[in-house]
Amino acid sequence: MPTTQESKKKFIEELNALASDALLAVTADYRGLSAAELSDLRARAARRGVTLRVLKNTLAKRALVGTAYEALSGEISGPTLIAFSHAEKEPGAAARILCDYRRENEKLKVKSVSLAHELLPAGDIDRLADLPTHEEALAKLTGLMSAPLARLLAVMRKIPSQVVHLTSAYAERKKSQPTDLS
Repeated sequence: MPTTQESKKKFIEELNALASDALLAVTADYRGLSAAELSDLRARAARRGVTLRVLKNTLAKRALVGTAYEALSGEISGPTLIAFSHAEKEPGAAARILCDYRRENEKLKVKSVSLAHELLPAGDIDRLADLPTHEEALAKLTGLMSAPLARLLAVMRKIPSQVVHLTSAYAERKKSQPTDLS
C-alpha cells in the first residue's frame, strides 16, 4: 500500500505536535522485536501517559525541525521508535518505560535521549529513569519540610515534664535543707 502525500503530511504534523508538547524524548532501535512485543511496549507506554511512535526516518527528521528535539535528527536511522513524556507529573516516564522494557528484552537498544534542547548520551537514560515521579518528589519534600517541625514539637512536649521535674527537684532540695530561724 503506497503512502500518500496526505498521510505523509499528517505524520509530520502529528509528530511535530507531539514533540512540541513533550518534556522528554527517547529514541531506540527496535530491531528484532516481534509485533506482539512491540504491542506490549506500546500498551505499557500508553498506561503511563507516554506516546510511542515507530518512525519513518525521513519524515521524522522533517517533523522534528523547529522543536526542542531537533538534535535527535542525527540519531534517527534504521528501525527507530521514539517515546515522548508528556505528563508534567512524570517527566521521566518515557525513560522509565524503555529502561524497564530493556531489562526484560535485550533486543531494544536505546539510541539517544533529549531533554529541553539538549541531546544526552544513551547512557543517561538510567539517570532520567531514576527521577522520582511527581508524587514521590512531593512525598520527599513533605518529609524534609516536616522533619524540623516534628523535632520542634518533640522538644516542646518535653518542656512541661522538665518544668515539673525541676520544680519537684527544687522542692526536694528545699525540704532537705535546714531552715535558718535566727
